[in-house]
Amino acid sequence: FRLLRSRLQQRVRRGNWGSLAVVSPGQNDGKTFTAINLALSVAREKQRPVYLIDLDMRNPSVCTYLGVEGVRPLPDYFAGAANPEDVLFQRSVSHLIVAGTRESVKGASEMLAGPGLENLLGHIRARSPDAIIIIDLPPVNVTDEALVVAAYVDALLVVVSEGKTPRDNLARTLSVLSDFTVAGIVNN
Repeated sequence: FRLLRSRLQQRVRRGNWGSLAVVSPGQNDGKTFTAINLALSVAREKQRPVYLIDLDMRNPSVCTYLGVEGVRPLPDYFAGAANPEDVLFQRSVSHLIVAGTRESVKGASEMLAGPGLENLLGHIRARSPDAIIIIDLPPVNVTDEALVVAAYVDALLVVVSEGKTPRDNLARTLSVLSDFTVAGIVNN
């Protein structure tokens, strides 16, 4: 992940990117694993704040993997029941701020299509102008949330599973994302 971090940070600097969404063609390709470890790797450098946002709300797992409990769930913000600062939290890793949920959410695509996402990203940028925002999204070939969110991020990182992700699924994913900047493909 240090190699991935260094290569991505070079692209972040060249492209003046502040946000990156991590996607995959299908389930179990390792996108959440990659998003979490990339965020941890960048945060450990202590150069800038890293926001890890779990927008895979149909199958959220960032909080579960990180062992996070007892925080305000991100869907509360999208439902208008919480402010951005209520759902952004920091635990033991310096420079890492997380937002997510442990419970599956119905209607995630419609929730993300409203003004909440743009407002959340604006709040983060105002709070931490030099931050890198890493967003974990659902698989591209499963639902449309990646397309909804892609318009709000600077680039997308596609994760595939070696020996598991069919080439035609990857080709379909890249075709669907062709209107957006793809930072690269990670072979997990």
